[in-house]
Amino acid sequence: MVHLHVAGGLARVSDDPAPWLDAGAARALGVKPVTVRAALRNGTMTATKTGRGWDITPEAVEAYRADHLGR
Repeated sequence: MVHLHVAGGLARVSDDPAPWLDAGAARALGVKPVTVRAALRNGTMTATKTGRGWDITPEAVEAYRADHLGR
């Protein structure tokens, strides 16, 4: 499986399923980062808090898309 990693406006494609940042998850979902951060705060999207940011797995992004965006 190929994964898209986005951080700081830069994107890379790899086989590594490393977590995404909230901006990358927002781009993948077609929503604003504030929407992703709200989903993280209210628990409708799962992630791991790391320092001031979040590590969001591609699986969590896809689960949120299926459950909350109907896409």
